[in-house]
Amino acid sequence: MTFALLRVRFLPLVNQGVAKIVPFVPVNTLREQGNVLVPSYCTGVVYELFEILHKYLSDMGCGHVPLYFVSPVADNSLSYVNILGEWMSQERESRIYVPDPPFIHAELTKAGKLHRFETISDGTFGGTFKAPCVVFAGHPSLRFGDAVHLMKIWGRNPKNTVIFIDPDLDYAQAVAPFQPLAAKFEPLLLLLS
Repeated sequence: MTFALLRVRFLPLVNQGVAKIVPFVPVNTLREQGNVLVPSYCTGVVYELFEILHKYLSDMGCGHVPLYFVSPVADNSLSYVNILGEWMSQERESRIYVPDPPFIHAELTKAGKLHRFETISDGTFGGTFKAPCVVFAGHPSLRFGDAVHLMKIWGRNPKNTVIFIDPDLDYAQAVAPFQPLAAKFEPLLLLLS
């Protein structure tokens, strides 16, 4: 398992030319038939990461790779982001007043490329799950939420990758309870303002 730390600040990422840098580790993992876990909150930068990763994976010939968003509030989070524009970039904020959504997660969901689940123990998750994939699940600290279960399942496979996106998290401390891991530690630091 490879670990990468993406130190990112809030929005907008796409407009800062970061789209080509962020997905570097996931594409290599997915090409090797590994899975990518992004322990994250259910709000914030994940909305843009869905878009960045989908675009980059498509450009790299991995557009078939599904994205999973696992959170007890995944549906509500994705619904509210389309109407709460005051924190968005000016370009995205202007889109909330037209029929086009500011983010592409609704389009990805309709196309079957982004799947939302309350938990991985949901009976439909197992029937929908397809590897290799990218899973966004909480919590960034890896102390609770579905990310804990995924670490236990995927943590011993050196093909898998965990990407930390919380800039204030000590990733070595986050993975400590899961040691020993078949892991390479390759921090990827992106400091955005």
